[in-house]
Amino acid sequence: MDAMQRELQSWKKYDVYHEVRDTGQKTISTRWVVNDKGSTLPDDERYKARLVLRGFEEEAHTSIDSPTSDKSSVRILFSIACGFGWKIETIDIKAAFLQAQKMDRTVFVKPPLNLKKAGIIWQLDKPAYGLTTSSRDWYNSISAFLLNIGFEKNKQDGALFYYREKEKLCGLLLLHVDDFLTCGISKFKNEVLKLVLKKYDVSKHICGDFVYIGMKVEQHQDYITVDQIDYADKVKIIQVPPGRLIQTHSECTPDEKSQYLSLLGKLAWLAYITRPDLKWDVYNFSRKNKNPTIQDLKDLNKVVSKLKYHKKIKFPKLNFKSGKVHLVVFTDASFCNLDD
Repeated sequence: MDAMQRELQSWKKYDVYHEVRDTGQKTISTRWVVNDKGSTLPDDERYKARLVLRGFEEEAHTSIDSPTSDKSSVRILFSIACGFGWKIETIDIKAAFLQAQKMDRTVFVKPPLNLKKAGIIWQLDKPAYGLTTSSRDWYNSISAFLLNIGFEKNKQDGALFYYREKEKLCGLLLLHVDDFLTCGISKFKNEVLKLVLKKYDVSKHICGDFVYIGMKVEQHQDYITVDQIDYADKVKIIQVPPGRLIQTHSECTPDEKSQYLSLLGKLAWLAYITRPDLKWDVYNFSRKNKNPTIQDLKDLNKVVSKLKYHKKIKFPKLNFKSGKVHLVVFTDASFCNLDD
């Protein structure tokens, strides 16, 4: 399959492994994961194949997470871009894990059957997909590179990097694994960002309207809008048999609870990015997720009806350069108004 051949070519291009003699070393196996992106794309784009390691087979495997962009940092980047009149760009790094720096530990791999040679196994040099530490290894690689070319790392969000000259902010770069958001002055893009694009192979680089981690971003002259309408339209209510609906005080079965939590998770994803009007509902129903009842399930279904009213978050242009921008905060404090 062409998609598999392209993946193997990437492994060779980025020197992901080298062959060693099999002397009885402990190894982990691999499997192919093929994703069909849809029949509307040409074959070379429709199918995407990954050779994935079964990282869980490591005896002492440790799952190590890496920082990803906080949703508040995304909103801050949008606001700053509007304030300075900067155009936002999105960058997708091709086969990011394979472009990371060399690993500092030893991992042996059984080659896939079609590449198996008698008495030969692979020793990994780069973190590959499926290895429990790969995400962290990639983050450490890109983080070290950005710091080396003059970026500074935000102390609150390890995925947010900024570039300054003489204490003046010139550009921002936000990481979400291999998906980057960036904006800045022309000099930043032409000199600093250019180094990133030279260092890493990129599969996508868009300036204008784009989709970033599920958010549709539209850039206008004086404002930016962000929405998740396409995602929201796919969220459906939980189907419950009529006879079950009348048992309002009955606790949900394990299957019903699973559906309840799944729907609540989808609503939370919307609430914390583009639908703050759902935040109270998400919080309220999250308090009941340990033992939800049929009534809770029915009430959660009603929240889905709010999604038919499509909404966009708007980031207006702020005149940061005037030095007259003021922060105004409104808060609605509630004290002892919940049952528990």
